[in-house]
Amino acid sequence: MQLWTIQPLVVWEILQKKGVFYSDLTQSEHVGDYPEAYRWITRRLTQHAGNPPAGCSTPIWAWYQRHGEARRKPDLRWFRHWVVPGDWVRIEIEMSETETLLSDFNLWYYCMTYWYISDTEEENNRFEAELLEHGLNYYRQKPLPDAKYHAQIERSWERIFDWERVDSSSPLPRAEKWVQAVFWELRLDRVRAMTPFRGAFRIAKSKH
Repeated sequence: MQLWTIQPLVVWEILQKKGVFYSDLTQSEHVGDYPEAYRWITRRLTQHAGNPPAGCSTPIWAWYQRHGEARRKPDLRWFRHWVVPGDWVRIEIEMSETETLLSDFNLWYYCMTYWYISDTEEENNRFEAELLEHGLNYYRQKPLPDAKYHAQIERSWERIFDWERVDSSSPLPRAEKWVQAVFWELRLDRVRAMTPFRGAFRIAKSKH
């Protein structure tokens, strides 16, 4: 399958020098953020693709389709405003289904914020009411101290792998979904193209 990963230029330089690149969580600007979600997706990738190679500590992220099936490749005219100023690259790679785990990008936010993903509003209300009966609230307690309910939340996250899902939490049909990919290693022999670009993200300054 064809994927695109957005990386700092230094990753491309490492890839050219070593022929392979592994993601290092300690170098991530998001280290310490959303630990439950990242540990869970790492376990799911292990179940799907096997154990990570030696020297690999966390998955690499890529896009399978950035704006649905019609516009799968990330558009740098827009994407450059998502990343901080500096030198970046869009790397196009070819990967197999067995080594790549695909999921609904919009629903991934539920995992990162440690929310329960329900099929219906009624299901969600029942789950939250049951938690309240036990003095629990997943909006305030992350992770939940009760292993049973923590496991229920993680099981609900399996719904991010259902591309046919269309509801209030994931309103786009399959053809329009934003689909992300994770895998263990980025190899030079899998690269099909590389496009450099400059990041242009700016935080608006307060006028006060």
